Amino acid sequence: RVFEQYSPALAQEAVERLDLGEDRERITHVLITCCTGFSAPGLDFELVARCKLPSSVERTMIGFMGCYAAINALKLARHIVRSEPEARVLVLNLELCTLHLQETSEIEEVLSFLLFGDGCAAALVTAEPRGIALDRFRAVVVPGTGDLITWNIGDFGFDMVLSGQVPGTIHDALQASV
Repeated sequence: RVFEQYSPALAQEAVERLDLGEDRERITHVLITCCTGFSAPGLDFELVARCKLPSSVERTMIGFMGCYAAINALKLARHIVRSEPEARVLVLNLELCTLHLQETSEIEEVLSFLLFGDGCAAALVTAEPRGIALDRFRAVVVPGTGDLITWNIGDFGFDMVLSGQVPGTIHDALQASV
């Protein structure tokens, strides 16, 4: 309920900061990433109404992916504008992690709540040659690391674990994949 109450205004503010101008009427797609709150009919419907986007806009929710969902949304936006050069894709990333804060003495759980906070960001992705180019994306799966970052939906919100080994593991994986 708290997510439903506060997320639409936060999303609207992020979109308004883009200062879309004439682009507002030309938005063809909305991609929203979120894993800290879900509801129906959904944040996508609320965003279209609040930001006065065309009712024909294609909406996609990308959830339960954590912080890497933003990368997947940008990758999907890139694919959309490459296949439909006139497309204008609004990407919105919104998380309200503090809704899942739980009292704990487990260091791995404390680490996750120290790192992940509330926030929202929006971007407009087009095929026009201006702004930052999304040239390519690359993914690397590091074997044997599935237990370093975990989260499940429990009775009182997210049960999260973030190992202190994550930074070193990422560093080593990046060095090995260069």
